[in-house]
Amino acid sequence: NADIVASAFFLLSRYEELINTARDEHGRFAGKNSLPCRANFLHRPVVDEYGRAFRKLLKDNGFALPDETSGINKIFLTHDVDKLAYYRNLRSLVAAFVHGKNRKLALKSFFGKPENDCWFTFPWLFEQDNLLKNRNVEKICFVLKANKTCIEDRTKYNFRNKDFLHFLELCQKNGVQIGLHASYAAGKNPIFIAQEKKSLEKAIGQSVTFNRNHYLCAREPQDFRTLIHSGITADFTMGYADVAGFRLGTSKAVRWIDAIRLEITNLHLHHLLMMDNTLSDEKYMHLTEKEAFDYAVQLIAQTEKFNGDLSLLWHNSSVAESYHRNLYSKIIEYLAK
Repeated sequence: NADIVASAFFLLSRYEELINTARDEHGRFAGKNSLPCRANFLHRPVVDEYGRAFRKLLKDNGFALPDETSGINKIFLTHDVDKLAYYRNLRSLVAAFVHGKNRKLALKSFFGKPENDCWFTFPWLFEQDNLLKNRNVEKICFVLKANKTCIEDRTKYNFRNKDFLHFLELCQKNGVQIGLHASYAAGKNPIFIAQEKKSLEKAIGQSVTFNRNHYLCAREPQDFRTLIHSGITADFTMGYADVAGFRLGTSKAVRWIDAIRLEITNLHLHHLLMMDNTLSDEKYMHLTEKEAFDYAVQLIAQTEKFNGDLSLLWHNSSVAESYHRNLYSKIIEYLAK
């Protein structure tokens, strides 16, 4: 007796996030407050299940429909470049000597090549990503260009820095696209999005059409409307920071529904299925490496079941730790098989 059209609209439009004003310290709607999480179905793409049930109903009533396909439709391997490196600036070098920690590593990183730095892990990340070259894969790095009005936007790199130019060369060599990582400040005031996009485009010499908000801070509908007006056609922010799963209720990309104006827009929302810190952080899911891998496999199986898109986010800084380095490698190996 369920109204699957209304239920699908409720999930796809994130309607509850419009009417529920509860937010965390970063102004985000927490996944643990969502109905899918509280009712224990965030790990299932329920809208896709509705679609399958509806197809069966139509077939049972004599409608001829093409068979469904299974398998993963497309894999998005994404990396947010919040900080390019750790010790490749004077402030971090001095801090290492003041606190007496990692002095040799700091010197080797500061005076050597970028690859010596513990956070400049792009060669390894891209090597892992390239293991899926026989799959339908899109690789994206989201670059942060902020006005630094917020402490959360201190990037420790700039677009004229030789390390950033080296990073761009690596991206080009490995077929990695560049997207905008709209700043924390832009999450508070979407007016910054257009100028950040323009600055990034000038630095890389090409247009930018992808976006993901820093800290996953998306405050619709103002920011989504601003993305559209700025020329962004695809957003990859739609994942909860505190729990991994299908925030939009589907494993497929959808056009954003402006539930205030009752309009279906041309902005495509790509759900973020899982993020490194979501799985491990003690404030969030706090899973062991094995638990995180098992949960990732479960989400991958759900995506595969409905021929959906798989979107992963691993930071270049997180794979400096053995947990996330091992976990990402295992996930890539699993997908390759």
